[in-house]
Amino acid sequence: RTHVLEPKHSSKAHNTYGIFHPVILHKGKVVGNWKKLTRKNGIEIETTFFNKTGAPGKRKLERAINRYIEFMKR
Repeated sequence: RTHVLEPKHSSKAHNTYGIFHPVILHKGKVVGNWKKLTRKNGIEIETTFFNKTGAPGKRKLERAINRYIEFMKR
């Protein structure tokens, strides 16, 4: 895990048993978390990042979110 995740962010990325929460990967590193929110008009994805630097660009993240939302509609 230390190759893809800074130890100081371990508690944000996985539980004490080592099971990962939904994480955001960028350039081979865990950079944040995401959460699916169910709304009346569909689903939304909420994201949080561990650091301000190293996060994927806004367009890249939006494309990934849109692909996931389309997948969930099936």
